[in-house]
Amino acid sequence: MFCLGPKALANGGKWFIIYPMSVVATSEGIPFRPLKEGMVEVARDVWRWWYWYPWRRLVQALPHPARLQVARLLGTLFYLSSPSWRALTQAELRASFQGRPASHSLARLSLWAAQQYYLGQLEVFTYPRLTPRDMEAYFPLEGQEYLDADQASGRGVMVLLSHLGANQMIMPALGFRGYRVNQISRAAKADNDEYQGRHLSPLFRKIINLQRAYEESLPARHLDVSRGLRQVFRKLKANELVALAGDGRYGMEWKPHTFLGRPATFSPGPWLIAHRTGALLLPIFVLRPQHGCKYRVIIETSLSLPYGADSETFLQAGLDAYVHRLETYFYRYPWQYAPFLYLARRYTRNRVNQFFQDYPADCPAAGPSVAQCTGKL
Repeated sequence: MFCLGPKALANGGKWFIIYPMSVVATSEGIPFRPLKEGMVEVARDVWRWWYWYPWRRLVQALPHPARLQVARLLGTLFYLSSPSWRALTQAELRASFQGRPASHSLARLSLWAAQQYYLGQLEVFTYPRLTPRDMEAYFPLEGQEYLDADQASGRGVMVLLSHLGANQMIMPALGFRGYRVNQISRAAKADNDEYQGRHLSPLFRKIINLQRAYEESLPARHLDVSRGLRQVFRKLKANELVALAGDGRYGMEWKPHTFLGRPATFSPGPWLIAHRTGALLLPIFVLRPQHGCKYRVIIETSLSLPYGADSETFLQAGLDAYVHRLETYFYRYPWQYAPFLYLARRYTRNRVNQFFQDYPADCPAAGPSVAQCTGKL
């Protein structure tokens, strides 16, 4: 069933622009029919049920190589069917390269990023099924000697992650090898800020709880620092690993810093904890396979920082060092970071934790009209 679009209505029906009724019910700038709202929500719940129940069980039954191939196929289909994804990822990549020559066309990087996005989506389903044998077969460690040397120092080690690649997989990669891993993170909850203002059906809430249960099945302890940092200090004093993302959007304060030539913000948390405790900051990157089945878990050398300096000097030096490492990986593997660029623009724009400060204020975060605004970046 079809109806005249807004331009056709504005011109007395002279322009025969049509939209499917499903689009009319959900898209910005198109006449909205209240009766369709409930039907759209029901359709979304049907999709959620299929995705998290029959589809999840099917994915879990697949062997690792087949699961990766399915994820890449889904990513390709998503790329081809989503103008919003193509427009946003290419706009963000263009802005982040700042005129530097890219290794591939933005269209190809956007396609690979969509495949990475779906690899990450299907990874969640594997969390309860992962084993030490999987880690040995598909998650070899590079630079493990750096981690062991830092732990042997007895100062405590903070694993500094980023949202480039499969950062969540560091927990099984290290936890199943006998390391005691703690991750500072925000559990999936219905009252998280990304769900504010949204109607959450009972099924959606059940799925959020299921996702949290899957995250908690990984061999690591999740630390909620909203109740204070004392538990973090105890873990570091016990020489356990404490992992957190340097570019995460979870925090109370935000420090401006240039990243990829763009004004961005970072939480000062990792560096202030390291300054207070003397813990070493050890960057680790987990790269998803572009082809084949093996991930790369790359353990870098710890950041060389002025621990005897005041906190502000230490924070600035820490951010400089971290941003330099992350930029190096971005320019090598931009498609591994593009999904985060897309999600950050969609879900942090105009919020206190907004990542880049140069998002166009008059452009939608997503939707059919986003492609008209991407040239402003």
